[in-house]
Amino acid sequence: MSFYIDNAFVTKFQDDFHVVAQQMKSRLEQFCKKRLSSVVGASFAIDILGKATGVTNRARNSNLTYANIENTRRIAIMQDFEAAEIIDEMDKMKLLINPVNQYTQVLMAACNRFKDTTFINSLLGTVQTQSGNTTFGTATLPAGQKIANGATGLTVAKLRQAKILLDEAEMDDSDYFANMGQHEGKQDPYGNLNMPSYVIVCTSKQIDNMLGTTEATDVDYNSVKALVSGSVNTFMGFFFVRVPSDFLPKVSTIRSIVAYAPRALEYGIGKEPSGMVERIAEKNAWQVLTSMSVGAARAEDAGVVQIDCVES
Repeated sequence: MSFYIDNAFVTKFQDDFHVVAQQMKSRLEQFCKKRLSSVVGASFAIDILGKATGVTNRARNSNLTYANIENTRRIAIMQDFEAAEIIDEMDKMKLLINPVNQYTQVLMAACNRFKDTTFINSLLGTVQTQSGNTTFGTATLPAGQKIANGATGLTVAKLRQAKILLDEAEMDDSDYFANMGQHEGKQDPYGNLNMPSYVIVCTSKQIDNMLGTTEATDVDYNSVKALVSGSVNTFMGFFFVRVPSDFLPKVSTIRSIVAYAPRALEYGIGKEPSGMVERIAEKNAWQVLTSMSVGAARAEDAGVVQIDCVES
């Protein structure tokens, strides 16, 4: 055999693209309260009804005192999102791979990630309020709903503090998780909360913080360890959702993560994420386009807790 036979070796080219690892689906959409009907317009209103109080031992034949329940309104602004790519017809002819399907898949993933960033911004950011029909204002997350970094990452102490804030506000959403199939999440008749009741959105760094804590008991530690492996995803009443680090705000070395009750965030869809492939004759090219419209707003400040963590 010739020693130069390797010159005739051929290369097997791929007939498909390798799509780079990335978040493909929305991780938070299932943990928010969705409007039943599609949104038509640039925004939608969330009408909020407050608590009621009564009168004890009203005097006989005296007039009733009415509760005067507070009505407030918050406005969710719709956010329109588009992602597109163009494929020249002459380039397409030269490719062994047909890129249309993979391009559509990647662009749809961008839409789903945009949903999550919209939800996070709504939880932590400023929300528009309305008084009457014409007076508009804004509301930021109160200082009492923020846990300082304390020169530490995510700790059990911070989780306990967040849980107290949410529990005291009667934000328990364990029924929500029970309806998702997390049957152990049902609240008992005495107001004691079982897991899970709330969502905590963080990065892999905060999960690593929990793995390194010495405050957790062995069984709790094992739960967090299982969380990282994906087999168990609850700890101390929180349902952990990991998101890419650039989804959550970071100033210098301080990362702000968020714990919340699903009922505290309402969202609406004006246009569901959809993809379209069409030929653009004047460019002699094919365009892949995905688009969507989504809006969200923090309905109850008491249902959201910002937890600041040191992240080097």
